[in-house]
Amino acid sequence: MRIVLIVIGAFKGLAHWFFKPRRRYTSIKKVEWIVERLIQGFLIMWAILFIRWVILIIIATMRHFGAFD
Repeated sequence: MRIVLIVIGAFKGLAHWFFKPRRRYTSIKKVEWIVERLIQGFLIMWAILFIRWVILIIIATMRHFGAFD
């Protein structure tokens, strides 16, 4: 249970940092919004790929040791 609370706390902290307002680098709001969404989309894509990779490694390990056929 303690590990679950630690993971949830880490996720909340990461989400807060990820979605916090950034410093403005240009006066064109539309371009800045598009760049922010592109960066967030790129990071989310890599997070999804990493999670899929971890799941595949776990399943392959379980199959190797005969947990299921």
